[in-house]
Amino acid sequence: MPRRRNLQVQTGDPEHPRLSIWGPLEARLQSADRLILAGLNEDVWPEKPPADAFLPRRFRAPLGLNDPEERMGLSAHDFAQLAAAPHVVMLYAGRRDDSPAVASRWVWRLRTLAEGAFGDRTPELLQGETGQLMHLVNTLQKRNTNALPADFAEPKPKKRAPQDWPRRLSVTRVDRLQRDPYSIWAESVLGLKQVDVLGAQLASNLRGTAIHAALDAFENEGVAKTAESLLDLIRIELSRTGEPEAAWAGRLAIWQDVVAWYLGWRDRRDISGTFEREVPGEIAIEISGRPFELSATADRIERTSTGGLVIIDFKTGLPPSDKAIEAGYDQQMPLQAVIAAQGGFRNVRPAPVDALEYVAIRGRPEARRIAEGKSSQKTLKELISAAADGYVRLVAAYRDPEAVFASAPRVQFVKYDYGYNLLARRAEWNRDTAGGDGGDE
Repeated sequence: MPRRRNLQVQTGDPEHPRLSIWGPLEARLQSADRLILAGLNEDVWPEKPPADAFLPRRFRAPLGLNDPEERMGLSAHDFAQLAAAPHVVMLYAGRRDDSPAVASRWVWRLRTLAEGAFGDRTPELLQGETGQLMHLVNTLQKRNTNALPADFAEPKPKKRAPQDWPRRLSVTRVDRLQRDPYSIWAESVLGLKQVDVLGAQLASNLRGTAIHAALDAFENEGVAKTAESLLDLIRIELSRTGEPEAAWAGRLAIWQDVVAWYLGWRDRRDISGTFEREVPGEIAIEISGRPFELSATADRIERTSTGGLVIIDFKTGLPPSDKAIEAGYDQQMPLQAVIAAQGGFRNVRPAPVDALEYVAIRGRPEARRIAEGKSSQKTLKELISAAADGYVRLVAAYRDPEAVFASAPRVQFVKYDYGYNLLARRAEWNRDTAGGDGGDE
């Protein structure tokens, strides 16, 4: 059963004449030969009452407002009606969002009543026609348990990819090629794209894209350079991505502090030599005798009064540590410096890069600059030189027909699931080799 009453399932294919997907409201007035009640998990069906950013629940009754728990009562009424149909199949997930899931309270209560009435026959009776299928699945799992190899999946290009792959990578995908080669293999070679989960919460990458768009729009001519103007732009962009107004209202005070900090940071900038924003760039070289293109989009490039460049990257999460940059596992900014030094960015003349700056736009905003002489181990020139040499060797290594595209071989530098962990069967391999779950890096 869908989580929200207005949820739509769109596959692009015409509906089957004998199959209908209904929400609870539609199902109240209709009947069917067989009903499948899906989503019977806590916080899905019944759905947990949302938090109210403005009014505590205890004040609702004195004001004559309905209690959010009434919605749960209506959900229980819908379930009771549908569960009483002649032929019903009830489904709930054992895991959700890669975590253990809890069956709906209604499933537990029905199971308790059935055990009181039927005793030891309860499991057999509740499985119904699905019992044979579950028996088959369990048999296959037990039969193949000892056949699992002890190592991770190790796909190789062979005939599926030409030897000159990859031909083009962005600076962020160069980092991914080091951290999780399998995700690059699945996305760029096999052409598999992750499908967004229906009704899921706003993803962090969409939130980051919205904030980047707001900061970019703030620099347009005709936009008032005030806190109110920037706040309004952030609210509009977040709303376009699907963030509810209640979430914005709940974090308004935090956003006000962030915007005040950002305006102070912006006013202190040395932009006597002008600046460019959302700048695309690329350079082309030969690697192993074949062409390769390295591309990037810089959030902001400033030209200082001395003629040097400062490249700025806005982060809505935690910026990379100096250790990760120096170790070569976060090369986004040093590689942008490589492109800038060669004049690869649009409307930006080649010039020495004086500094790389990470600006965190989050609850605790901060700006951290990597400039000449300020890195703990390597100078800025050494970081840029190492990045220029490193990505060439990396691409050359993965153009080798014997290259292995392993799943997260350097798990300590994997910040999140790039969308291909299930395809790589990461949890299964890790459980077999290390006795762990391996699903949450």
